[in-house]
Amino acid sequence: MPTPPWDQKSEQALLAAFLLGANIYKQLDLSVDDFYDSNHQQVYQIIGEICEEGMEVDYVSINAKIKAKGLMDKIDISYLTS
Repeated sequence: MPTPPWDQKSEQALLAAFLLGANIYKQLDLSVDDFYDSNHQQVYQIIGEICEEGMEVDYVSINAKIKAKGLMDKIDISYLTS
């Protein structure tokens, strides 16, 4: 089965766009399956959880969720702020 077309930078840019506000998450009709990279899938899921909890989506809240899930050694989100 061939690898579907995907672009790491595009996925990263989309995830970074969620830092602009929760409205972006609510306006887009995406699912974790829309991301090819498994780490990006997890970050998107975490962003969704943060939105559902009514918290602000920012680097700190995303990083806190990653830490709480024990994923610090697997997921690096430094690209979200660069």
